[in-house]
Amino acid sequence: MSAPTERRRVSLAPDEGWLTLALTMLLAVCVAWSINDAQWVLGKVELTDFLPLVAVLGVLWGFIGGKVGWNRPLTYLLGAVVGALLVPIVVGFVLEPRAGGLGPWFRVASESAVNAYLDLAWRNKALTQEYGHFMLALGLLVWGTGMFAGYATFGRHRPVNAIVITGLLLLTNMVITPRDQIWFLVIYTHRENVHRLLAGQELRHARARHALDQEPVHLL
Repeated sequence: MSAPTERRRVSLAPDEGWLTLALTMLLAVCVAWSINDAQWVLGKVELTDFLPLVAVLGVLWGFIGGKVGWNRPLTYLLGAVVGALLVPIVVGFVLEPRAGGLGPWFRVASESAVNAYLDLAWRNKALTQEYGHFMLALGLLVWGTGMFAGYATFGRHRPVNAIVITGLLLLTNMVITPRDQIWFLVIYTHRENVHRLLAGQELRHARARHALDQEPVHLL
């Protein structure tokens, strides 16, 4: 009874360590914080307060894909489907909290995006009163970034890739926003170094433990 339990516990734990998972989430959340602070949607920060949550969920999806052994195309394909369902629900909740359920929230976000497209493409309007499509775009960007970071770290065991992509997005947002965001870079740089060291160290230790477990036992 105890042996299966032990095997299950070991299989659920990431080779890189749980702290590395938390730090990976923080890398993605730094990007979400930066985008949120830029106030890209109507200059209202409350309209993008959901981005850190989406970043965490994206990292979790990438982590799950790597943990269960999915390859990269499958993880990203299923992640795109999940993100296309999840992000509109979150956006719809922000737009109309009283809509009353997952379906109505999804419909609110979808209608906002469709109306924006119709205003600009078919109704010959120079501007649109809709803004949910901006929230959807930012949410999907953050979701994809988190998913990539999670799978790069735990699926491909290449945390440097996660650091590069999240760092580029953070710097790009800092460059194009007039707001002072130097503290995001300071926080990110500190976490990036810890993340890289922990990921490499924990993975080396895990591989060493696995090698010891697989060594043949010689009986005298």
